[in-house]
Order: sequence, then C-alpha cells, then structure tokens
Amino acid sequence: MVYKKYIKKNGKIYGPYDYQSKRVDGKVISEYVGSKNKTPSLKKIYLFLTAIILVAVLLIYLFFIIKPNTGNIVSNIADNFKKQEIQQESNIDPAKLASQEKIETLKNLGDSVVQQTARNYKDWIIVTFKVGDYVIEYSYSNTLTKDELNSLIEKDKENWLNKISG
Repeated sequence: MVYKKYIKKNGKIYGPYDYQSKRVDGKVISEYVGSKNKTPSLKKIYLFLTAIILVAVLLIYLFFIIKPNTGNIVSNIADNFKKQEIQQESNIDPAKLASQEKIETLKNLGDSVVQQTARNYKDWIIVTFKVGDYVIEYSYSNTLTKDELNSLIEKDKENWLNKISG
C-alpha cells in the first residue's frame, strides 16, 4: 500500500513523500518510492516561456534595431547634416598672433587665408577651420546666441592658429 508522509523540521513542513509498505519475513517495511507527479508545475512552464521570449526580444533588438558599426559611420553621419550656413574666408590677423615668427610660419604654409565653414548637426554647430594642409573642427551648442557663438569661434580660431604656427 502507498501512502504520503510529511516531515516537520524547525516548524516547517516538508513533503509529501510517497512511501510503500510491504511485508518482508513477517515484518512491515516502509520503502520510499518518490513522487508520482513528475511533471513540472504550470508556474515553472510560464517562467521558462517568459525567459525564452525575453531572450528572443533582446536578440531581435540587438541584431535589428541597434545597427552595428560597419565602417559606414562617416557616411551615415554625413547624411544627417543639414547643409547650409557660413562659407566665409578671412585673412589672418597678424596683430592677434604673438610673434613675428608665427606670422612668417603661417605665410610659409602657402595659404595666408583661413577658410571657415559651419554646418548644423542635431543640436550642434560644427565649425571647420582650414589653413593650407591644417584642418580642425570645433562643435558648439545651438543654444548659444550669435554673439556668444561668434566670440567662441574667434577665440578658438585664434588659439588654433597660435598652436599650428608655433
């Protein structure tokens, strides 16, 4: 005959455990036979399916939504630029340079004109300065007023010219 047994330890009840009673040599012996209910509970099945769905959604997100860096970064960014804004040239102001040597160095570059271009990208204004073979880009916030922006551009241009000439 099979019966269920519960064990109480430290106030907690464990079980049910299935035992079978049988008679061997005139004595009754209890033998553990395990649980008949070997199927997983519905809660465990739902938890497993939820985990699989979450992993699948994460993989879809990683492979299809987030585009991997493929080397086309520059061309993708360039597509997003609004082509507009300033296209100006300005002569280098020798008075702003620190020494006569710096002025001579700039003249030796073969181009005594600073080419300055600006373009918008998202919430930024990207300004590019070019003198001869030297090129640098600075970014400024779109929230700046025109006076603040022009002041920062002139300061950065002057610092850059000092840096490349000496």
